[in-house]
Amino acid sequence: MCLRTKTTPNLSYDMSMDVFKLAIDQSISSRFVKPVIKLIGLGEPLLNPNIASMVEYAKRKNLTLDLVSNFTKVDRKTLRRFVAAQLDYVGVSIDSASSQIFERIRIGAKLQEVIDNVRLLIDVRKEMNSLKPQVFFRTTVCSDNVRELSAISELAKTLPVDGVAFSKQIMSTASSGVSECASSATSKSNDDKSFYAKRDLSVCPALRRCYITYDGKIMPCNFLMEIIPRAEYPQFEFGDITRDSIRNIWFSRKYKRFRLDKTRGHHPYFCRNCTSES
Repeated sequence: MCLRTKTTPNLSYDMSMDVFKLAIDQSISSRFVKPVIKLIGLGEPLLNPNIASMVEYAKRKNLTLDLVSNFTKVDRKTLRRFVAAQLDYVGVSIDSASSQIFERIRIGAKLQEVIDNVRLLIDVRKEMNSLKPQVFFRTTVCSDNVRELSAISELAKTLPVDGVAFSKQIMSTASSGVSECASSATSKSNDDKSFYAKRDLSVCPALRRCYITYDGKIMPCNFLMEIIPRAEYPQFEFGDITRDSIRNIWFSRKYKRFRLDKTRGHHPYFCRNCTSES
């Protein structure tokens, strides 16, 4: 499950603690396989003032928790709370090892500041004698950075972080070279420099997880949010957890039909450029 915690900095779309707790509690009570919670979305989770409390609440429920961040808004106090709560994974968006390219892609961000923040997390983790959270670079491959992948891996080693994951830009109009580099969708682990874990791109993530918006709406996946205009969101909503349970929504006739159609190869238009990132 992906829980969207923030959209854009200038709009007040923070997921409240009440909605978050409802999502967590319903996930546990739904008798699914132990859920994995991903704090991910169109914006920056660390802008949400509740983010540390969210992590602590989910970890008290003994859930696996993954947070994806651009890591520009970081402070030691929050990082200590993450480590103390035993947040499992932090994915840091690093799209280049070159400041010039990175700052062209991530407008308003400074590569050196992000690197310093990653080092701060690694230092806090060491100070607290913890192996968690594991820290990964998450790189979206596009025409601007397609030749940067080796340099990004080398940067990861110098810090060191625990691994690097590459994925293709969802709506990429780049050359075939970008697709060739990203289609293998490999993740590199710093524990074993020769190990590459290939993702199964044939399995659609919407068949095994859902995406919950800041206000409790259930959508099929997080990729959808990056492809369609906000005005079109309602036509892809399967339910609202503030009005019904996740279990009832997941097993509703409409949602089951959607998954059945996908297994038969009948995909909505937004699936055409999906990278099937797990």
